[in-house]
Amino acid sequence: MASSQPRQYPRYRKSGPPSRDEINSLLKKGAITRVTTANADGPLFRSSFFLTPKKNGTWRPILNLRPLNRRFIRPERFRMETLTSILHLLRPGMWASSVDLKDAYLHIPIRLEDQRFLAFRYKAIDYRFTALPFGLSTAPRVFTRVTRAVLAHLRRNGVMVFAYLDDWLVLGNSQQGALASTNATVSLLTKLGWLINVEKSNLVPTQSIIYLGARLDLASGMVYPTAERTASLVATARKILGNRNTPALTWQRLLGKMASFTDLLDLCRLRMRPLQRHLLKHYAPDRSSAATPIPLPTGLRPFLTWWAESDRIAAGRPFRNPAPTTSITTDASPQRLGSGMGHTHSCRRMGGAREGSPYQYFRDGSGPEGRTSLGNPPNGPHCHGPVRQHHDRGVYQPSRGHSIPGPPTQDMGPARPLRLPSDRPTGVPPSRERQYTGRRTVQGVSRQWGMGALPNVVRPHIPPVRQAVRRHVRDGQERQTPDVLLQIPRPAGLEDRRPSRLMGGPLHVRLSPTGITPQNSHDASGRGSGHAFDRTLLAQSSMVPTHHRNAGGPTIQIPTGRQAPLPTERPHNPPRHHEPPSSCVETLRLSLQTAGFPPEVADIAVDARRQSTVKTYDSRLHRYYVWAGDNAADPVEASVDQVAAFLLELFREGKQISTIRNYRSAIAAVHSGFSDGSSVGTNPVLRQVLRGMFHRRPPRRRLAPSWALHEVLTTLAGSPYEPLHNAPLDKLTHKTLFLIAAASARRRSCLHALTLQRGFTRFEPGGVRLLPDPHFLPKNQSVTFTPNEIFLPSLSQASSIAEDKRWCPVRALKWYIERTKQLRTSDRLFILPRSPYTPASKDTISRWMADLIRAHTQPGEPVRAHDVRGHATSRAWFRGVPLEDIMKAAAWKTPSSFVACYLTNTPATEGDFARAALGPPPARSSTHRQGSCVTNA
Repeated sequence: MASSQPRQYPRYRKSGPPSRDEINSLLKKGAITRVTTANADGPLFRSSFFLTPKKNGTWRPILNLRPLNRRFIRPERFRMETLTSILHLLRPGMWASSVDLKDAYLHIPIRLEDQRFLAFRYKAIDYRFTALPFGLSTAPRVFTRVTRAVLAHLRRNGVMVFAYLDDWLVLGNSQQGALASTNATVSLLTKLGWLINVEKSNLVPTQSIIYLGARLDLASGMVYPTAERTASLVATARKILGNRNTPALTWQRLLGKMASFTDLLDLCRLRMRPLQRHLLKHYAPDRSSAATPIPLPTGLRPFLTWWAESDRIAAGRPFRNPAPTTSITTDASPQRLGSGMGHTHSCRRMGGAREGSPYQYFRDGSGPEGRTSLGNPPNGPHCHGPVRQHHDRGVYQPSRGHSIPGPPTQDMGPARPLRLPSDRPTGVPPSRERQYTGRRTVQGVSRQWGMGALPNVVRPHIPPVRQAVRRHVRDGQERQTPDVLLQIPRPAGLEDRRPSRLMGGPLHVRLSPTGITPQNSHDASGRGSGHAFDRTLLAQSSMVPTHHRNAGGPTIQIPTGRQAPLPTERPHNPPRHHEPPSSCVETLRLSLQTAGFPPEVADIAVDARRQSTVKTYDSRLHRYYVWAGDNAADPVEASVDQVAAFLLELFREGKQISTIRNYRSAIAAVHSGFSDGSSVGTNPVLRQVLRGMFHRRPPRRRLAPSWALHEVLTTLAGSPYEPLHNAPLDKLTHKTLFLIAAASARRRSCLHALTLQRGFTRFEPGGVRLLPDPHFLPKNQSVTFTPNEIFLPSLSQASSIAEDKRWCPVRALKWYIERTKQLRTSDRLFILPRSPYTPASKDTISRWMADLIRAHTQPGEPVRAHDVRGHATSRAWFRGVPLEDIMKAAAWKTPSSFVACYLTNTPATEGDFARAALGPPPARSSTHRQGSCVTNA
C-alpha cells in the first residue's frame, strides 16, 4: 500500500471537488481526522475525494474507493428489506410514518488500524476517515447489519418497522398505534446517538406515504410509483421513440428504470423482455461502447409505446397478488408419450416419418396408437436418441415435454417383478443436474411415482417433476393415494426422505393391481397421503415379501418394525431453511390466510394473544429456529423426536419446567402438527417428557424473602425523601411509585397505565381512587373477569403516628402531582424526572422500584420489582386481612395465584391490607379497623 496517488478513475456526473467548508464540516462531525506523523499508523492508501449533489441542494461526500474495492475487498451477499419483502406484509387500513437518519454512515466508526486505507489528500494535507464513508463496497452490508440489532429490539417490543439503509418505515394498525410505534422508534434512535433528519422524515402517521420511490396508499391497499419516477421513465421511453437510432447508454438507462418498477407494475419483467433481447442483439456489455447506436425497428415500437403512456405506468398495483382463479392444463395427446411400437426402436428426430415412430407427436392427436406396455429394450448399454429418449428400463421424457393426461388402464393382469437399473441409487433420477423430485406447488393433491416396466407389466402413473436434463414422464391425472406404500414405522434409511442405497442388483417390487385406500395406509413420509412425495415409494410389507430370491440379482430385504435399517449414504439434501420469524403474529396470520381464512378473520384470530405473550413467544421462537438450523431440522414440520431433543437441550441448560413449557407453547403456535394428528401441546410423548423433567427437577419456592419491606419503608421516611417539599423530583417520583405499588399490589403494567385524565384520579375524603387508562387491558382481564379499580386510603388522616404520615401514598401523590403540574407533556401519572419529562415506560417503572430494593439486599441476590406485590400481599395475609380482600385489591381471579406465586413468609400481627403493607413494625401499640384499606365502589 504505497502512499502515492492511485490511478485516477472518472468521476460521477455533476460532481465537484470538495470545498474547505465541507472538509471543516466533516472534521467537526468527527468523520475525518487530519493525518500527522504522530497518529500515522503506516503508509496511506489514498483515494480521490469529491462531492455529489443531494436533492435538497447540499453535497454528499464520496470517497472514490474503486481501486480498493476491486483489488482488496471481497464482496459478500446480503439481503436488504426492499419493497418486494415489504408489500406482502401490508394490509389496507394501516397507518405509517417514515424516519430518515441524518449522516447515517457516519455513525459507524472505523477501526483505528484500518483508517489508513480510507485516506485522501486535500491541498497537500492528508486526511483519513474515522467513520464509514460513502464509496466503500461493504458499507451497505455493514450498515444493514448494525441496524438489524436496533430493528430486532423494536420488533420484540411490538413495533412493526422496516429499514432500507437510512430510510425507515414504521407501521401500525391504527393511527394511535402507529404514533406510539413512531415515538418508540425515534426515542430509541435518539438514545443510541443517531441523528434524525426531521425535514425528510414524516413523523405524523398517515395512510398515504412515500417510501423507496413508491407511494403507499394504505387506505386502498395500492402501491403507485411517484410522479417524478413516472415522468422520468416516460420521458426516456419517448426519447427513444423519437429517434431511429439511440445510444446504448440511453437504452440501459431505460431498462434500469423499468427494472425499478418491478414491484409497482403487474407483469413488469414480461413487458421488458422484448426490449432486453433487442438491446443484446446489437450491444455486448463487455465489448461494445456505450455510444453504440441501437436501431428501433417497427415491430418493437408497440412494446416501447406501452412504456411511453404515463397513465399505464402510474396505474399501480395492489399490495398482494389476488388468489388465482383459473387452472390451465396441457393439450397433450392421450397416445402416451414414450410408448413402444412392438420391437421397433428409433433414434430419429421428431417431425420425420410418422409411421413406426415410437415418440409422441406433440399437441395433436395424429400420433400412432401407443401400446399399454413398452417394447423389449435393446441389448447393450443405455442409450438415447437425439431427443434424449432413453432405451433403458425406465420411461423418460425430453426436457420441455408435456404431461400425459391419459387415464390408468384397468387390465393390469398379474403383478410381475419390477426391475430398477442397478447402476444408480434408488429414488435418484438419471440427471446430470441436482433435482428435487417431488415438491409440487398445488396443495392437498397427492401424486404417485412411476418406474420403468418390463413387457406385459403396466406402467404406473408418474408425477410432475421439475425440469432437468432428463426427466421421468409424468402423468397429468391426479390421484389421492399412491399405489406403492410403506407400512409404518418407516426404515431408518428413509429418514432423509430420499433412499440412497446403491443396489447391487435389480430390486424386485410387486405392484398392486388396484389402488390402496387411504383409510388403512400411510405413505413413506409418515404424514398421511395428503403430502407430496419426493422419493421413490416402496411397497407395504403385505405386498413385498420379506425375502425374495431371484436368479437375476441379489435379494434386498425391506425392514419392517424395528429390524436393522438399511445402510445409507445421505445425499446432500438439506431441509428447507426457515428464517427466524420477525413476529409470531405475522407467522400465525400468514398460516391462517394460507389455510383459506379471510384476512379479517386472521387479523382477529392473532389478537387472541396479549402483546406480552407475543413478545415472549418471539424470543422463544428465535432460539428454536436457530436450533433447528444448526440441527438440520424443519422448525415448522419437526418430528416428535426433534422437538423432544430441543426440549431436552433446554433442560440440560438448567431451565425450569415452567420455562420449558413456555417454549413448548411457543413452538405449538407455529408447528403444523404431527402425523398421528396430535400437536406439540397434546402429543402424549412430549407430555411424558415434560412430566419426567418435572419429577427430576421439581420447582422450588423460596418462602423466606430476600429483603424486608419495612427496611425500604424506613428509608423512604428519611432524607432525601423527606420532607417532601425539599425532596428532589426523582426521589419524590420513586417514593410515590413505591408507596402506590405496595398499597395497591398491582402489576407494573397497571401502574404504567395510571392517568391524570379527568375522572380517572379522584381524591375523596377517605383517600384517592385511581382508574387506569381506558385503553389499557389488564393481563388477567377476560370476558368473565374485570379487575376492580384502585382505592388507596389516607393514612395521615387515620393515624397520629409520624411514620404513618410519611408512608401515606395519598400524601405523596398530592405532592407529586403538584410538583409536576407545570412540567407535564402527557396525562400519564408517572413521568421522567428530567427534561423532556415524557411518560415513563414500564421498564423504567420496574427499574425505579428495583433500585430501591437493591440497597436492602445481599450482593448477588436477584431483585425484581414484581416482588413488591408478593411482599405486600404476604404481609397483609399474616396480619389477618381476609384472603377475599387481598384478591380484590391485587385483582386475582383465584386464591391459587396468591398461594402458588406470591406468598412469602412475612411476619405480621394484625391490620388490613394497605395499613398492614405500609404500617410500622409490629412493636407499635395502636389499633386499626380491619378492612379500612380496601374499598371497592
